[in-house]
Amino acid sequence: MQVLVNSNHSVEMNQRTIAWASSEVEKTLDRFSGLLTRVELHFNDTNSGKGGDKDKYCSIEAHLAGFSNLACSHKAETFDLALDGAVEKLEKAIDKTMGRINYKKGRTPMGGEPFAALGSNDEESEMESSLK
Repeated sequence: MQVLVNSNHSVEMNQRTIAWASSEVEKTLDRFSGLLTRVELHFNDTNSGKGGDKDKYCSIEAHLAGFSNLACSHKAETFDLALDGAVEKLEKAIDKTMGRINYKKGRTPMGGEPFAALGSNDEESEMESSLK
């Protein structure tokens, strides 16, 4: 899974911040690593240097292999909280999306447990063809 970190002109990004954000995303979404090809983070400070409540914004977009992209965002007082909120929302969205695929009427989850057989090409092909 590739993690890209972006920001607008009001947010100063350095290598340490990028490494921290990438690490947080990889740690939280590790169980989906076989499914995710790329995750893009976008940080924004809506009030720039003026300050204010919940002016830090993080949006996150996940590119899933063979599926539509998912995007979530979160506003908070700090970038840490904004990232945590956005990643948590994305994790729930992926769970919900994959649950819908795995638990369609008349189907049982792959291998008895969601995401258990994502490494198997036969079951991935079956899953993708069931979406068409």
